[in-house]
Amino acid sequence: MANDLLASFKTASRQYGHIVFNDRMQKFERAGIRHAIASFFGTADAKAKNNLTLCKLKEALAAEVQAGGRFCGIEKDTGALFASVKSGGWMSSKALMSIVDNFHREAKAAFGELDRLKKDVPREIMHGSSAWSPDTIGFLVKGMREYSGGIEGGRILDIMAGRLLDINLEGKKVESAIGELKNSAGDGELAAKVNAGMTYFLNVVGMNESARTAFVEIFALAADKKSDRFTQMAGCELADIIAAHYTSPSSFNPAEDLAQLLSDLKKHDSLQNLAVGLEALPLDAESYGLVRDFCTWEDEKKSKCLELLSRQPDRNRIALLAAMKSSGGSREVSFLRKLVDVQDKIVKLQKYGNRMDLESINRVITDRFLG
Repeated sequence: MANDLLASFKTASRQYGHIVFNDRMQKFERAGIRHAIASFFGTADAKAKNNLTLCKLKEALAAEVQAGGRFCGIEKDTGALFASVKSGGWMSSKALMSIVDNFHREAKAAFGELDRLKKDVPREIMHGSSAWSPDTIGFLVKGMREYSGGIEGGRILDIMAGRLLDINLEGKKVESAIGELKNSAGDGELAAKVNAGMTYFLNVVGMNESARTAFVEIFALAADKKSDRFTQMAGCELADIIAAHYTSPSSFNPAEDLAQLLSDLKKHDSLQNLAVGLEALPLDAESYGLVRDFCTWEDEKKSKCLELLSRQPDRNRIALLAAMKSSGGSREVSFLRKLVDVQDKIVKLQKYGNRMDLESINRVITDRFLG
């Protein structure tokens, strides 16, 4: 497999100054003195072996950006990265490793920039225009002026806008998404879509008395509690209601959905409030669905897994839960222990390229995944 090729390349490159690809063994290995001499004189056999070596490295690196690759979604002509390498020439491990390392750094930086923009742009959209002032929101939904201007209310609106942003970015390549986000702080197309979605929802709520009453009361609850976790939960739940308009416009019923949400938020043992109270697990827009799902687990399995999760670094706990869900929805603490042993690599799976699938997780556990 391509990742095994890249692992073989890195291993050989760290050990030897010059390498070749062994077609029979399907791995990279040290280039011997005879090959060095043949390469110096440019024999046909040496050129063919060097070209095969370069071709296999290109193949391995190309797989990193293809479907299922570690950096799936990166729009990169990985073959072009080797333009400076002489065709048929002697394979310098240091030069090749430098190309591979630079690619990995750039790919990781792109995912980091995408994460940053997905956090910053919703706030810029919601606060960079007078269209979303408390007065304007109060005009759309009577009774909202007081809460939309408050700290909790403003953050809930940010979370709602962020969810709409994610919906519009689904399926886009990383560089394409970055480009759209960079153009959306002002009047870009993506910003217009988010504004339209928010305006549509608030108008619908504003024209329905029962929906309006429930909506305002939800914001009042958040203002009263002054809890970051409650605010995150409320924003995510409201975002899901807005998302229903995109996924099922014919069945979109904000009055009924908001009334149900308000009822749930007033129950101490509702899934929403259980998720808020589960402070051992980080709660934000990306983790909320996993935390809420965790609250539905059987008490015994949930207790055992939570005990183990609580001993892991905060930043790793959600990735471990995501891996359990992606592995057929496993809820066994024995499986979680296996994931804990390789948690740093599990975090990488979640962070880059959406490769949190059963095959990749199994490769990590068997220690065959490239680090």
